[in-house]
Amino acid sequence: MGLLARSRGQAFDALPFAAVLRRYGIDANDWDAFRALPPHEPAPGVALLRPVDLLDRASDLPRYYRWQSMLSEEAKKMVPESTLEGTIKLRDTTRPDTLAGAAIYSAAMYKNFPISLLMVYGRLALTLEGSRWLPSCYLSIARIGFQQTNHCSE
Repeated sequence: MGLLARSRGQAFDALPFAAVLRRYGIDANDWDAFRALPPHEPAPGVALLRPVDLLDRASDLPRYYRWQSMLSEEAKKMVPESTLEGTIKLRDTTRPDTLAGAAIYSAAMYKNFPISLLMVYGRLALTLEGSRWLPSCYLSIARIGFQQTNHCSE
């Protein structure tokens, strides 16, 4: 939110993160309305643009949802963690109280993070134009899985 406040003086097309904003349906009109807000200053010299400040006007509710979902989703991508989606892909409908289920649950504990990482960043790569780094993303995930498997077998 500090980056947004520091970028207030730039036009939408000049923003280095304009492609990210477009992915969430945020356009130049949304940017102009957002940057027109007075910045929140929690401490002297610290300026933040917050989506919650859009809630002062009822007409800006859809705009608030776009900004807030962008910030929330991008924050999730910056701190990778295991996801429920990865867990479901690995465990499927197995039950932990069976022999096969116990083995699958045990393996899923070690493989959930790389699978989740692949799903989050692979999906992101598929939305980008000219995603030349997609093959290296998949190779890196395969390497993480291989290293984890070798580490567990020692």
